[in-house]
Amino acid sequence: MSALEGPLATAYPSPPPPKAAPPPTPASASKPPAPAPSLYRGAEAAVLLHRTEPRYPAVAFEQRVTGSVRLEAVIGTDGRLHEPHVVSGPMLLRNAAVEAVRKWTYTPAKVNGKPVSSPALIEIRFNPHDQTQAR
Repeated sequence: MSALEGPLATAYPSPPPPKAAPPPTPASASKPPAPAPSLYRGAEAAVLLHRTEPRYPAVAFEQRVTGSVRLEAVIGTDGRLHEPHVVSGPMLLRNAAVEAVRKWTYTPAKVNGKPVSSPALIEIRFNPHDQTQAR
């Protein structure tokens, strides 16, 4: 008895062959599909111009507190960060991160050449091993 004979062969018949796709109609064959509309045409992302590094808080440095502080903010049409607020991160590092990003400047995002506000998600990493001393 071969592997395709017996009770299993009848319980699991082989699938039918795949059907061939219908031939294209003359109208669809003559012109390529239209490109999908883009919502980002004419848009430029904000670019960071100046970054101030955060001061490592002395207490956090002494306690060897490490971690990342994640912030959300809005990059305004003036290139400044507005409304920065902490999403997550060690409590001892949060204020230092907010103070630093308030000094950052950007070229604002643009749509059709005009400055627009845009959201920003920022992550600042703190590691006392990368620091020579608390600043």
